[in-house]
Amino acid sequence: FIATTEPTKLLPTIRTRSTEVKLKAFAEQTLSELLTEVASREEITLPQSVLDALVEHSEGSARKSLVLLHQIAGISDEKEMLAAVETSDSKTQAIELARNLLKGSPWKVIAAILKDLDDEPESLRRMVLGYAGSVLLNSANPRAMAIIDCFERNFFDSGKAGLIAACFAVTRSK
Repeated sequence: FIATTEPTKLLPTIRTRSTEVKLKAFAEQTLSELLTEVASREEITLPQSVLDALVEHSEGSARKSLVLLHQIAGISDEKEMLAAVETSDSKTQAIELARNLLKGSPWKVIAAILKDLDDEPESLRRMVLGYAGSVLLNSANPRAMAIIDCFERNFFDSGKAGLIAACFAVTRSK
C-alpha cells in the first residue's frame, strides 16, 4: 500500500500500476472538534477565530489541519496566529508567486517570495500553471503563456532549484 495526499509526486510508472482510492474531505465540524481536542491535550490556547481559520485553510484534511496547528503552537497572540495560518497556506503563496510573475515583478521580489516557500515544488508548479492557464483562457495574456512555457517540465528531479530556474526564466522573458 502507498498512501499519499499528492499522487502527482509518484512516478508515472507507479501511478499507472496503482489503484487510486479517493477519500472524502472531513466535515468542518469534525475538523473543528479534532483541533479543539488536540489543542486541549497539548495545552494550546486556540481562539475561535484561529480555529475557524485553521478549519478553512485545511480544506477538509485532518493532516493539514494538524500541521497548521503545530505551526502556530508557540504563538500566543491571536493576530500573529491568524497571520501565520494565512501565510502558511500554499495556495495563497502560489497565487502570490503567479501574480508577481504575471505582472513582471523584478527578480528581487520573486526571489523573496521563493525564499519563504517551503512547499513541494511540484505542487507549486501545478498551482502556478493552473493560475496562468486560467489567465490565458480569460485574457490571452502573453506573460501567462511565458509562465506556462517555463513551468512546462515537472520538478520531480530538480526540486526547488527547478522552481527557482523556471521563475528566473519567466522574469527574463519578454
